[in-house]
Amino acid sequence: MSYRALATAHDHAVRLASFRHHYGLKIAPPYFVQANGVVCFTLLRDLDNPASAAAFKEAFRCLLGAGMQLLWARGMARMLHLTAKNTGIKLPRAIETILEAVADTAWTKTDTEMLSSCWPNIAIAKDAKVGESVTMEDLIKKWEKIAMDPNEEKV
Repeated sequence: MSYRALATAHDHAVRLASFRHHYGLKIAPPYFVQANGVVCFTLLRDLDNPASAAAFKEAFRCLLGAGMQLLWARGMARMLHLTAKNTGIKLPRAIETILEAVADTAWTKTDTEMLSSCWPNIAIAKDAKVGESVTMEDLIKKWEKIAMDPNEEKV
């Protein structure tokens, strides 16, 4: 991960926190959701760094807040969680605690069926094989199927 990408993600997490503190999360404009997703996916592979972990926690909280209204934001949060789980990345304990607390309400089977987004999984896109889909819609559907069918090949 480049220093510049990480520094930009850290800076943007500060702006996201400022937005959240000033305006709250009752209304989440699309650029806010997009920025949260980019920050989270950028920092996902640098969570051993305390500054990155702190920035990730802020951006992920904002993403979940926006997810109260927007399926797209919930999809990003779900994709981040599944990406971490399927790649062996350990999320900060605070995020795991939040995910456990909202497990029954944050994501439902009908969300998987309703989601339609070509938003890419930035954390794994560069390692994808030619022709392999890394879009939110396809990955979540694939990973949800794997979660239900333990005999299915592991990602």
